[in-house]
Amino acid sequence: MLLAEAGLLKADDVGSMSTFEWNATRLTYKGHEFLDTVRDPEIWRRTKSGAEKAGVAGLGMLVELGKAYGKQMLKERLGIELP
Repeated sequence: MLLAEAGLLKADDVGSMSTFEWNATRLTYKGHEFLDTVRDPEIWRRTKSGAEKAGVAGLGMLVELGKAYGKQMLKERLGIELP
């Protein structure tokens, strides 16, 4: 449910008044983009480390940290800076 609320996947609420159940149906563009960003083990390591240092665990913050570290890695490896 939280991944759906963060916009990383589409899901259906199939629960009832007495049960909590969600079925993920697909990744969204944003979900694919996040996974592509943190696919590199070094970027994922930096993302997790940065989140731990900052004391944050929200999905939105992980997405933003992953993007920032991805841009940083591009600059380090290729010498280009993205906006």
